[in-house]
Amino acid sequence: MSKREGMPSLLIPEASRLIERFRKHQLEQGQCRRYVETQVKEVETFYRYLAWKHLSVKEMTAEGLLEFLKFVCLLSEMLHGRRPAKGTLYAWRVTLRHYYRWMKASGIVSQDPVRRAGVAEWRWVPKWVPSKELVERLLVLPDEYTYTGMRDQVIFALAATVGITNSELTGLTMDSLDLAGHRLKVRHGWRTRGQEERWVSLEPQIEKALERYLAYARPAWLKNSPTQSLFLTSQGRPITSNAISEIFITYSGRLGVKHLNCKALRNVAALYQLRHCGKTIEDLMVVFGYKEIKHVRGYMAYLPQELRKAVDRPRYPSLMQDLEFDGLDQSDRFAGLQELFTEKEAMRA
Repeated sequence: MSKREGMPSLLIPEASRLIERFRKHQLEQGQCRRYVETQVKEVETFYRYLAWKHLSVKEMTAEGLLEFLKFVCLLSEMLHGRRPAKGTLYAWRVTLRHYYRWMKASGIVSQDPVRRAGVAEWRWVPKWVPSKELVERLLVLPDEYTYTGMRDQVIFALAATVGITNSELTGLTMDSLDLAGHRLKVRHGWRTRGQEERWVSLEPQIEKALERYLAYARPAWLKNSPTQSLFLTSQGRPITSNAISEIFITYSGRLGVKHLNCKALRNVAALYQLRHCGKTIEDLMVVFGYKEIKHVRGYMAYLPQELRKAVDRPRYPSLMQDLEFDGLDQSDRFAGLQELFTEKEAMRA
């Protein structure tokens, strides 16, 4: 018996049974066990709040959920001396969304109040996007005449054009390359979806940098320990996610900025795909490997107003719901982004 199972529960038996069924459902859906346990704890806290208010899950409304989140803020401030971040509140809302969606599918409740509780502050919009000048300096900063510089140049270019993440970079192998078709096969970075793959297009300039890396740096690092991993360390071992993070930290220090990583360059890649590759919101969902289009909704801040209104509202009504970006319009901030991946040989000459 685990420690959790051995502890006495303060919940009513009906609530405990529902939570246990919810846990089994989430695990059957392939969710990470650690993530499911976090969700279970949050649902238990939600039930304790309902007991305090003398309410049931069927009686909860959208306004009541907002009051519950205010209670979470107050509880965190009392216990930890600080208010939770907006991302933490968003995680609470996601948990309640999953729970009510499951109860509605199981016939336990008829209404989903979480869906009606969507407010503007929960609508994700990229907070920080590296400027055109900063990304341009990052792409030319690696020394292309050194082995590490050849590798880092490819990593930065992939992150800034197709939004590839740390874990996806570590999962690339030689079999992932299709230079004849000008594309790259990327395995999804999330552990629960690690077997899913997608193809992304490669820019001609990235292909040249990649061919240079494959011709000089990678063969020199292989030595007597052959491996199928695409990116290697200088010791000839497959590169790890921590090693990629250290690469970004090193170059960020040279540029004099902080928090420059694959996530920040993913925002640049979204702008690049939408504004300069002619991709739609649906195309961006495929490029980034998302299952649902709501996950790329925040990138609509990169589109001009006329293109935002062109979204198919009957098909995706949630995309246009509460579409308020607080006056934020990033559509023209990086109008010259297409120049980032042009050849610099003429300048060097």
